[in-house]
This record gives sequence, structure tokens and C-alpha cells, in this order.
Amino acid sequence: MRQRIQEQSNERQLGVNITFVGLQDIHPPQKVAGDYEMVVSERERAEVKILESQAHAILTNALARGVSHKRLAEAQADRANAITNAAARADLFAKQSLAYAAAPGQNGVYEHRAYLDVLAKATRGADKKIINASSGTNQIFELNEEPKIRSLGEGLIVPKDNK
Repeated sequence: MRQRIQEQSNERQLGVNITFVGLQDIHPPQKVAGDYEMVVSERERAEVKILESQAHAILTNALARGVSHKRLAEAQADRANAITNAAARADLFAKQSLAYAAAPGQNGVYEHRAYLDVLAKATRGADKKIINASSGTNQIFELNEEPKIRSLGEGLIVPKDNK
């Protein structure tokens, strides 16, 4: 409407620039007013549904992006952990190879040390007894790893009375 008024003003050379056209108190005829209001209400409801759908799309897309970033970060952390563990295992194997090469054979120090380390880890927390039958005396050594609790008076020095 503003454009048509501006065009007619230009044709008549009025020298006017139309910037705004507004209408007040426009009502549909009374016979169709109820239907008109119903149509307007339905359009407003449709607009509300569209806005709600857009808000839902924004929310779900943001959540999906957050989950994807979290999973990517976890995967990168797992990858770095796997690389570090593999490097540590390779380094350990290289050092074990050097230790074995320094004392090879079935009676080598490395094999005995490795056996005792595995035995210590496997029996951690259990009482151990070592029986030395090679000397013919059947010596038994008991290794108890429980913490020792001192009795109340143990280790105290009590001064003597000088009467």
C-alpha cells in the first residue's frame, strides 16, 4: 500500500516521500468476525508450533554437538593412553631383554628375579614360609607381612630408684 501511494504521488509530482502507512481500528464485518478470529488464532498457533520446533531443533542440535565433542575427546584420550601404554611396554621389554642378555640361561639372575617378583605379587598379603631343606637341617623361615604392634611397655626405659 505504501508503495502504491508513493507511485501515485510521484506521478502527480507532489514531491512527497511516503515513509509509513498505518491503519487503525480495522475490523472485519460482524457476520465473519468469529471466523476471522478463528483463522487468526490458528495462524498464531501455527507460528507458536514453528517457533517451538525451531527451539527444539536448536536444543537437540546443541546437545548432539556436546555429546559428539565429549566422545571425540574420550576417544583421543583413549588413543593417547594406548600409545603411552604401548611405548611403556616396549621400553620395559627392551630393558628386560638387556637384563636377560646380561645373565642368560636357566640359572640366570634375571630369571630368578622375575620369578620372585611374580611370586611376590601373586601372594601379596598372604603369610609365607620358606623351607630350606638343602642343608639337611630343614630350616623354616616364616615371613609375616602384618604390621607389628608393640606392647604398651615394650621399649621403655624405666629409671631405677636411687634411695
